[in-house]
Amino acid sequence: MGSLFSKKGFSNKRAQQIIEAIINDDPSFVYIQSDLDLRLEAYDWTPLHLATWLGKQNAIQKLLELSPNLNITDCHGETVLHLAAYTKSIETFECLKSVGADTTIENHAGETPFDLGDMAKQSVVASEEKTRKSHHHLKPVKTKKYFADSDSASTQSQKVVPD
Repeated sequence: MGSLFSKKGFSNKRAQQIIEAIINDDPSFVYIQSDLDLRLEAYDWTPLHLATWLGKQNAIQKLLELSPNLNITDCHGETVLHLAAYTKSIETFECLKSVGADTTIENHAGETPFDLGDMAKQSVVASEEKTRKSHHHLKPVKTKKYFADSDSASTQSQKVVPD
């Protein structure tokens, strides 16, 4: 069957440790920069591809801390954003998009991540929901506006501040 990873210069032991850490979503595993260069033979996936496909949030976050190339494609021309779209994980999709994953890359079938799993619609809904939630804790407060041409003050309810 060959080695788990196709890139030469990496031990199968380290590769196996990385795979197990991703599968177990081990928050204590320490990824190193060179781990980003490993590639699975089967689909030519990086560790981030695998973590994304499996929806392993701890692994995804820890790998993102190493600033990986988010736009590396697998044997089907798919990036991690394509895989997030296939799995319909809006949380992962939005996270990858927010750190710079390119939404315009087409796979070998000519599909962008937005073409898969109805991600365009879900992404817009998620953005609107995030905006709504961030304003949910705000309440109107009365403020006094002083006019330069008058000694009187008028009270208005225009300003919005956090609770």
